[in-house]
Amino acid sequence: MMFKIILTILTLFLFSSNSYAEIESNISLNKEEKINKIIEFYKNRLKNIDNLQIKFLEENYDFPFEAYVFEFKTNKEKTKEIVFLKGNYFFTDYVDLNTMQISKDKVQDLISKDKYSDIIKELTTNDKELIVSLGKGRNNLYVFSDPQCPFCVKHLKTIDEKFLQENKVNFIFISVHNNFKIIGSLYANLSEAKNDKEKLEIIREFYTNSSKYNDDNKINEEKYKKAFDKYLNMGVAYTPFIIKG
Repeated sequence: MMFKIILTILTLFLFSSNSYAEIESNISLNKEEKINKIIEFYKNRLKNIDNLQIKFLEENYDFPFEAYVFEFKTNKEKTKEIVFLKGNYFFTDYVDLNTMQISKDKVQDLISKDKYSDIIKELTTNDKELIVSLGKGRNNLYVFSDPQCPFCVKHLKTIDEKFLQENKVNFIFISVHNNFKIIGSLYANLSEAKNDKEKLEIIREFYTNSSKYNDDNKINEEKYKKAFDKYLNMGVAYTPFIIKG
């Protein structure tokens, strides 16, 4: 269960360098055939991910292209992506030359919407100590993230100094893997950070070497388990789970 966010958890960690793919030349496919080919493409592209399930959810009509919503799930972790189609090609991102709007911004708004405002209210009212903020940008993002989640590890790589100039990222760390000691240890280490640079270095270290955390018996695992259960019940259904605040 994790959160998802803006411009490049966007291309899911699915795409490497190319942001489009050709379905097949000179062939007219119906909707079901297109969906099956897209699923087949991602399954081949992501075959190294264990227990990966890809499911078509619905067609979306808010874009100038055919737009299909897919769910990518591995074990308890899942995330959504909108795939666009035009002719024999499909892609996950584009820029409108008239408005210069990036499609991923709209995708994020559609996926999270404001239905998660109750989660933000609960965090900022009763669970402020769970929020680790980085950056001072105008875009305010709340990101539920798990150090042991492969999707979260990929998402973390998109957060750098430039990203934090334009965005403020509010991390809330949870464990879909029921490893609440690593969450407690991460929060303990972050409490000693003096600035955003140190915070990001600590987070990266935990996400890169999640097996090397300090296994401190004094860590209150129950506290972080209760927080996880609470936000799970409120709709935090996958990681990274990203809300635009």
